Amino acid sequence: MNKAIKITEVSPIIKVRSYRCHVTQNKWVNSRYKHLCLTSENIDFASMTQAGQFYQLKCPQTNDLNPFLLRPMSVYSLGASQNNQDKNQIEFLYNVMGLGTQALSSLVIDAPMDIVGPLGNSFYFKPSFKKILLIVRGVGLATLAPLLKQAYQHNIGINVIMSARHQDDLMQDQFLQGIDLNESYAKMHLNVHCLYDSDGSSSMETLETLVSHILKTNTIDALYTCGSERILMLLQKLLINYPDICAEVALEQRMACGMGVCLSCVKLFRTQDGETKFRRICRDGPIFPISEVAYFG
Repeated sequence: MNKAIKITEVSPIIKVRSYRCHVTQNKWVNSRYKHLCLTSENIDFASMTQAGQFYQLKCPQTNDLNPFLLRPMSVYSLGASQNNQDKNQIEFLYNVMGLGTQALSSLVIDAPMDIVGPLGNSFYFKPSFKKILLIVRGVGLATLAPLLKQAYQHNIGINVIMSARHQDDLMQDQFLQGIDLNESYAKMHLNVHCLYDSDGSSSMETLETLVSHILKTNTIDALYTCGSERILMLLQKLLINYPDICAEVALEQRMACGMGVCLSCVKLFRTQDGETKFRRICRDGPIFPISEVAYFG
């Protein structure tokens, strides 16, 4: 990767702290995923949170569910990004599957909830980019959704590849929330490709052909992905021929503290001198150059 592209822009230092919020929405979007909206009075989440960052959510205690650890979740959306002025709102999209997310799914309107953040680094993004490619799998779309809106607001050409088990799991409407698909710019500069396990269209062979075609027929400035190690491995192979593309992955990983202290989320990464070293997903990431990821499984 071009070394100049890997330079991280310096952002204002935002202190990590705990915020008391209240639930304004916690509804099902399909049979597996829920959309959680929180608000906290006088807290401007929109200005202090960047695309790719996450928060630790304190799950409620119920009669049957008693999760102990906080749950890390990428920010799906911020109030101000939805064409309104509610900068105090922050949103998450989550898969209800384990003890913690089952407890989260029990939250009702106006229920109190504590969150800690913002945590982690953010995607490298330049308003001067001309075209970007987003490749998302499953709930990984929540991590890339703020980046999609950011690119759209700067009139950047966007190619999207979405992959899911079947059509009901895709959540295309949730990913494109806030974008007017009937607007002339969207019709000309937003291309969305949907792939499914159910019909075989999400196979690695099909995906490789599609990604290769997009890279060959477009001048892509940046590529971002989240949600699948198989896709990550494929991109590492394909991007060898495109060293000037800014290529980043948002990694998903179980973690405890979320601040780099407990070392429960360390994984191996490649260094520029060809060696490997352990890095913390929560503190050094969760955004990393695709070429540096050295672990799988």
